[in-house]
Parts: sequence; C-alpha cells; structure tokens
Amino acid sequence: MATSIAVKDELSELLTCPICLETFNVPKYLPCLHTFCQSCISTFILSSDTKEKDKGGFECPICRKLIHLKGNPGVPETWADQLPINHLIISMMDLKDITRSEKVCNACQLSNVSKKAVSWCTVCCESYCTECAKDHRKFRMSLHHKIISIEELKSSEGVFGKSGIVFCDEHPVKAIEVFCEDLSKPCCTLCATIYHRKCESVTTVDKVTTGIKTATRTIELHKKLQKLSQDIASSLKVGKNNKTEIETESTNIISEIDSMKINIIKHLARMENEIKEDLLTKKGEILKSIDNEAMELTSLKCTIDNWKRIMDTCLTHGSELQCLTELNRLTAKKDEIENSIKETLSKLKTKSLIFKPIDALKNFENNENALGSLTTSISGSMVHMPSVNMQAGKIEIIHVFDVGIGQSRNSFGSGIFLCNSILLTNKPSSRVVKFNRECVYQSELKLPHEPYDITKIDNSKFAVGATAHILIIDVISMQIKTTLKVSVSFWGLQYTCPDYIVAHNRNISWIDESSGKELNRFTTNGQSYYAHASGKNDYLCAVDAATVCKFVDEKIGFTYTCSSQLIDPRGIDVDYEGNIYICGYSSKNIHQLTKEGKLVRIIPVSTFGISRPWIIRFDKNSNRFLLTDDNSGKIVLCKIC
Repeated sequence: MATSIAVKDELSELLTCPICLETFNVPKYLPCLHTFCQSCISTFILSSDTKEKDKGGFECPICRKLIHLKGNPGVPETWADQLPINHLIISMMDLKDITRSEKVCNACQLSNVSKKAVSWCTVCCESYCTECAKDHRKFRMSLHHKIISIEELKSSEGVFGKSGIVFCDEHPVKAIEVFCEDLSKPCCTLCATIYHRKCESVTTVDKVTTGIKTATRTIELHKKLQKLSQDIASSLKVGKNNKTEIETESTNIISEIDSMKINIIKHLARMENEIKEDLLTKKGEILKSIDNEAMELTSLKCTIDNWKRIMDTCLTHGSELQCLTELNRLTAKKDEIENSIKETLSKLKTKSLIFKPIDALKNFENNENALGSLTTSISGSMVHMPSVNMQAGKIEIIHVFDVGIGQSRNSFGSGIFLCNSILLTNKPSSRVVKFNRECVYQSELKLPHEPYDITKIDNSKFAVGATAHILIIDVISMQIKTTLKVSVSFWGLQYTCPDYIVAHNRNISWIDESSGKELNRFTTNGQSYYAHASGKNDYLCAVDAATVCKFVDEKIGFTYTCSSQLIDPRGIDVDYEGNIYICGYSSKNIHQLTKEGKLVRIIPVSTFGISRPWIIRFDKNSNRFLLTDDNSGKIVLCKIC
C-alpha cells in the first residue's frame, strides 16, 4: 500500500493533462516536450488565433512556443492526430493502473472484454489474464518473453523500469531496436534502412542502453536541469521582492508627499493629484514589466520542471531505452532552452521608484506648479546618471557629519544611504541619526546597545548590528520594530535576503533572519571584521592582515594581497561599476581594485581628513560614498568626479 501511495504521488503531476487537469487520454507531445490529451490539444488548436494557424502552426498552451508541423500540415482539425504519442506517459499510466489494482487484460480489451490482469509481459509492456498469458507463450515471437505476476510487479520496486518498448515516432507500429551513433538517434529497423543507410555507426539499442542511467551525460543533464530550475526560482524570488520594494517605495513617497501637504494644503491639492496619478502610472508600468518578466520566467521554469519530471521519471521508473530516448530528446533541446534562459535572465533589471521633492518652498504658490518629479531606476541606476570616471576621477569632500565625535580609538561610526535619507551610527553615544540627502538633520534614535554596523533591509526598514543583537528599525518613525538575538558576536553586518551575513575577526557567518541562529560559518586566518556580499554565495572579505579574497560558491574567485601597503583591512564596498574599495586601517589608505581584483590606485586617507579608515559605503549606483574614521568618529561624505 505504501508503494502505491508513493508511486501515485510521484507520477500524478506528470500524468495529468495541464488543460483538462485529468489523467491523460491519448497523450500527445509537442516539440517543446509538453504533453496534452489528443482531444484537449485539438480543441486548443481549433480555438487558437487564426493568424497563427495561417502560418501552419500554433502556440504551445504552456510555454507559448510556436509549433510548426512538418511538411504539409493539412487542416488544423488533423494536426493533433499528427503529433507523436508520448509512450513514456502511456507506460507510466500502466504502472499507475497496476499500483491501483485497476489493470485489466490488454488482450481481452481488444475483444471488448474486461478481465482482471494477473500477469505482465516485460517485453511487450502489456498485462494479461491467466488464459491470455498462456496464449502469449504459444507464439514463437513471444515464447521467451519474461512474464511476471502483477503482485510481483507491485512489490518489486524498479521491475517496471527494467523493461518496456518504445515505439518509433516515424513508424508508430514498430519498436525502436537500433541506435544511430552518427546522428545520436534511436530508431526502428525500417528507419535504419531508409534514413541511415549511409551512416557508419548503427548499433543495437541493447548495446547503447547499458548503463545509460548512470552515464556521465545523463547525470550532468539531470544536474543542469536542477540548476536551471533553481536559477529561475531565484530570479522569480528577486522579482517578487522587487515588487514588495516598489510597493514600499510608493508608500514612502506618498507619505512624504502628505507631510509636505500640511503647510501648503490649498495649493497642493491640484499638484498632489497630478503627482499621485504620475506615481500610479509609473508604478503600474514597472509592476507590469515585472509581471511580464515573471510570466516569461515562469514559462521557462515550467518547461525546465517538465523536463526534470521526465528525467526523474525515466531515472526512477523508466527503462534504459526510455531513458535513452528522453535523454536524446532533452539533450537536443538543452542548448536552446539554456540560451533562452540566459537571454531572459540577462534582460532582468531591478526597478525602483524615486521621488525627488523640490527645494524651493519660498513663494511656492507663485513659482511652482508641481510637487516634484518621478523617475524610474533599472538595476538601481538613475535615468540621468552623470558620466564619471570612477577609476581616475578626483575625490571631493561634500560634507563632514557631526554625530558625536569620539575621543579615542573605537569611536567609529557606520552609515548607509536609504531612499531619501542618510543614516549614520555612532558607537560611543549609541545612536543612529537620520539626515536627508542634503545632509540636513532630521531625527535620531537612542539605541540600547553600542552599534557596530548598519545595513538596508528594504526601503522602509534598516538593521543595526549591536554586539550580539540585530535591531530592526523603521526608517520613517525611527522606532525599533524587532530585536533579534544573534547566537554569535560580530562587527560587520549585511542583509542578503533572506539571511544576514555577519563578520568578526576570524569568521564569516550566515544568520537566519527569523531565529538569529547561525546557519553556516566560514573561518579565515583573521582580520575579517567586515564583508561585502553580492549574494548569499558571492562575497568579499579579508582573510588575514594583508589579504582580501572574493568567494563564489565556496571557491576563491580572486585573491588580492599587498603586504607592504595594505595593513589590517576593515570596511569593503563596491561601486556601481563593480570597482572594489578596501579600507587599510593601519596602512591609512583606501585600495581601489577592478571587479577582477586588480589594483587601480591607492588613495591616502589624509585626502579625507581622517587617520584610521574604518568603513566605506557607496550610495547605490552613484559616485557618492561615506567614509568613517575610527580615531575621531568622523563620517565624511565624498564623491568621485
């Protein structure tokens, strides 16, 4: 009974028609390998757009790929008949029937007689009653076929998958018996004599199917399908998170508009409606774009998952021949689907809503006709991003913040850019202070613990790392919403969705955002006070007193070392071009590297009026950055121009 339930759960999705949501009835598959009932796909074809049918084809109901029939397709009413039968699905349906004790004698069915099957021919893949099983052995062609009982088939896991006939697509009444190695195609003997006469290497399928389930290319394709499915799922998650951020940004913008409305309510009424309509329009355009990207990714994922289910089924329940057949079908289409996925993922861009309120409030009613302007950001970049040579540009100091200057070492602060705010921390005074983008003080929050670092969660929340705590703070109200007790002490903190990455001297740890528990740990030789992560498995950190490494999927991407000029690395960040910046604490400099880890220049921190650089943080997709000093507690806002 347990075996029956397991098989049912494993096969039910594969054996369900995506149109009628019932078990397949005469399963037919398309070139994209999606399968449908013959009647369902016929109805779909006839109801499809006339323009598509005029081209001699139709779109797949799942992936929307245009399907062209070979040669002269004839009228659309006959197209479903021309599609090949999915023999793998039929075989799996037979297995499902057997496990449900529903199998009847196939031979008797031809005479419209329903008799319970007791035996199964592993060669013909047909079930027989007692009498028909005896008759089956009377014919010379089937004399030596292996026949087992239905009960034995139910109780013996994998018996079904060790047998099975696969019929030729070109000649549906003939079984596949040979394999052309020149064209990597299994076929029947008739195909071999007609289409493969000039091929030099044609052999029996028994020879090439031996060990096919454990063959390197089978395993590699299975792993590749799993990886592609995971990649698409990850991209879909990014899109979902992006939609949430867009909603948050929209809410924050409206909140800011409403706060401005208090002092100029009469004149704002008209402009408020205009800016909100503009906001909703741009928001709708962005969300529609994200939905369109998600739809395309979902379609690709559906295709990959379908292929993966086919592979899983072949590996678990199919015969070697069935596995070979499906393997060749999928391999032939692997490059095409990989290119489609690569092209689709390369087009994905993270979008944002950005509101810039006007500065001039004096004589507002006479001088202004709008609250501000709305722009969209793709991959975080501003539409009017100035052209700056980030590797050779001159560095200018814009502002020096006074957030509680320290008197000794360990007086450092940290900072981030968030929406329309700059948020800074000061360790000695245990505060986080909010400024607007023009460096004007707005508000502050006294913290229960000394802050070590600060990171963005989304456009409405940020987190402050304080010893062994993570404080989740609302950016509008500047109130602590949640306090997360972390199982390890740390210095550096970065949110990577859905986890945090924390660093302290010899360890880089991944922390669960809900429980605060340590999920994983990477140990270095020391000096790993801070890390910069582009993703959960893509990060930069110091590994000793003069070396910084980039790690990708637990492997070293590059190693940068400069023992004479990089001493005690601390803060690490990356600008919008991918250039890397490392604070040399004891060497009193900033090392700028290319994204490949090659040195661009070494910048002395005396340029910024500080002596012990601690943390560097860039404004997303901007030439502006914050730099903090451990000795004085200064936080300097600079730009490269």
